Amino acid sequence: MNTRRADSTGSREPERVKNQYFADRRDLFKYDLLLDLAECQSEPRLVFIPMLTPNDGTREGSVRAYECGARRRMLFDVLRAAVATGKRDIQTLRAVLPRCGVLFFPYRDAEYFQDATRKQYFDTVPSDWLARSSFLTPTSVFRQGRSATCGVTEPRNT
Repeated sequence: MNTRRADSTGSREPERVKNQYFADRRDLFKYDLLLDLAECQSEPRLVFIPMLTPNDGTREGSVRAYECGARRRMLFDVLRAAVATGKRDIQTLRAVLPRCGVLFFPYRDAEYFQDATRKQYFDTVPSDWLARSSFLTPTSVFRQGRSATCGVTEPRNT
């Protein structure tokens, strides 16, 4: 199931990851939750499969004022710094999530996803990443108080 949102023309498009969304309130919730789940494993791993698309003129990702609360302070500080400096980039996760104690595997987080190559995009995720991972984030669509698309899988024996 794809979560969908209306664009500026009112059409419904699949929700994608944009760097303009990075470090908003949803990201603090999402990455903190994924870290909690990963910590339950003997070898915490997180495979991140974003569907990154170019930034646009919407106001999505504009919820940038939020408090740390009971969430991880280091994660909060990194996300807040990204907002404050205007350097909102999902590649920031490459540095911060391993410091939170997980083996982090970002997949093609520096290139834009295109619907025309969807099958090839997902077919080329390294199979050993999938076989040995407990938690996958194929999209960045966790939402507080809403249903969302996310993938959680148990490790497979290889």
